[in-house]
Amino acid sequence: MGRLSDKCVIVTGGANGIGAEIVTKCAEHGAKVMIGDVIDEAGEAHAAELRDKGFDVRFQHLDVTDRNSWKDCAEQAKAAFGKLNGLVNCAALSQGCQSFEDMDLERDWYKLIDVDLTGPFLGMYTVVPYMKEAGGGSIVNIGSVAGLTAQCGTNGYTASKGGLIALTRAMAIEFANDWIRCNCVCPTVTVTENVQKIFDTMQGIEEFQAADRAYPRFGLPEDHANATVFMLSEEASYITGQTLCVDGGYTAK
Repeated sequence: MGRLSDKCVIVTGGANGIGAEIVTKCAEHGAKVMIGDVIDEAGEAHAAELRDKGFDVRFQHLDVTDRNSWKDCAEQAKAAFGKLNGLVNCAALSQGCQSFEDMDLERDWYKLIDVDLTGPFLGMYTVVPYMKEAGGGSIVNIGSVAGLTAQCGTNGYTASKGGLIALTRAMAIEFANDWIRCNCVCPTVTVTENVQKIFDTMQGIEEFQAADRAYPRFGLPEDHANATVFMLSEEASYITGQTLCVDGGYTAK
């Protein structure tokens, strides 16, 4: 029996990066997983790869900013798995560092807030009734240390992740009596494929950035996936409304 053997989970942003690793770890621990993403080809490929290994993983196109898209994803998950008692909100946009005056309002505020904050809210709004029907569940929002520490030049991203942390606490209180837990996992800089491409163009960046945290390496996708599996599992059954920083001590300094 796996740690998540009774869980049926939607993971947004599960086609690549941290989200893809969360999907893999959830499946390896026994969960049935629906990947929700706008990157159809990569999402389908990841689901197929895991099915070939014997795991029950599906893919559904999901635009997290669209209520109807969320409804379709939840209904497909319920039809495939019989119930829905887990949600991981990982889909997000990032923001390049630019001055306040140089912000593109559409890209760096409106769209970013829509995806990174409204998207998770719509997911919880949609999935909570299914969790109530299942007798409870666990929601894990993937935040960022940017939501806890001020970072110059990332106003929209900092605001969205700070809002997500606050929303996590509010949802935890709102649905505690329904046996629905809600927690937030906050990564720091994580070496995904896309981040590594950036590092490859910046001489000395890894050493410079790694020195900024207590533990002398960057985060890896599996660090956050392992934390997410724990928060979804019954081992965390008395933990709700909390923010877990998986950051190598970055926020402790």
